[in-house]
Amino acid sequence: MESIFKGKNLIGADETGVGDYLTPLVATAVFVSKENIKKLKKIGIKDSKKLNDKKILEIFEKIKPIIKSSTRYFLQEEYNKLNKKYNANELKMYLHMMAINSLEKRIKNVDFILLDAFSNDNSLNKYIQKLKKDKKIKDIKNKIIFKTKAEDKHISVAIASIIARSYFIKLMENQNKKWNMNFPLGTNKLVEKVAKKFIKNYGKEKLNMVAKISFKTTKKII
Repeated sequence: MESIFKGKNLIGADETGVGDYLTPLVATAVFVSKENIKKLKKIGIKDSKKLNDKKILEIFEKIKPIIKSSTRYFLQEEYNKLNKKYNANELKMYLHMMAINSLEKRIKNVDFILLDAFSNDNSLNKYIQKLKKDKKIKDIKNKIIFKTKAEDKHISVAIASIIARSYFIKLMENQNKKWNMNFPLGTNKLVEKVAKKFIKNYGKEKLNMVAKISFKTTKKII
């Protein structure tokens, strides 16, 4: 943990599903009080990318009583609709701001908000200024600090990554069941093969319900 966060109460935020063609986009904001940091570290918190799905779901159940969190997501159909107005990074920030807005209503003693720097500070602040004009978004009250690999800087972001991923896992289970298919992650050859199979089974007009249409993969398969 960086020294600037020591002894502070933080909201950390992280997202998942960004680079996946056939998935929703999920973001979570988590409040961790300084009193609970030691307790959470004993549970074995680490970035969700270093954990398998089973472990993520196990940890989520253990940490639920200790933290406060807010999760927001765009299913693919809504993502595609909003993508006409907002680019991919703006949509990421859109979810973060909604999750943080919700948490700030419930938490009073926040020192910082820590967010993974998925772009440079200037661009990130521009996204925030643009999104504040959206009726669904309110300005963030507390100071935001952007850091690369923020999940390694404070446990709140690592926890946010775990919770976001647990929602993501459940959403993908529902999607697989709804369409009677197993949707792979990423943007690889297997993804292209499954997307083509989906079009064959359900028609091209339904693709926007399972895929992020703006990805280059769309041109490859159609």
